[in-house]
Amino acid sequence: PNGLVYLQEKLLSDILSERDIAIANCTRGMDIIKEKLCFKRVLIVLDDVDDLEQLYALIGSRNWFGVGSKIIITTKKVHLLNALGVDQILLAQGRPLPPNIEVSISLMKSIFFRMLEKSNWIMMYRTFGRNTSKVVA
Repeated sequence: PNGLVYLQEKLLSDILSERDIAIANCTRGMDIIKEKLCFKRVLIVLDDVDDLEQLYALIGSRNWFGVGSKIIITTKKVHLLNALGVDQILLAQGRPLPPNIEVSISLMKSIFFRMLEKSNWIMMYRTFGRNTSKVVA
């Protein structure tokens, strides 16, 4: 939790260009982020996220940020993006997709790309190459 409070302070400090932001606890930090950033259009990049608690503490939900905000998350744990309900997934270079791509496509399609057809998945797979490990949302 102290690490999350530090990350919340860092996020607010960087976006608001304020130095002395002190947050008492993680829950209060979430409230401050919502309050201070709900009308700001922001670009936030969270790299190598490995815990859902990190995502909820830092970006919570869409209404925490102003219209037009963009949040980019890199992670090896696709289930985190599922839980958060991201809009879009892009596969980046790294480890290869699982051998049974049909199962992976089925799972991810049902969660993230309800409107995306199988042919588009195959095209995206060919476009980004066979080596994929990180997911950007």
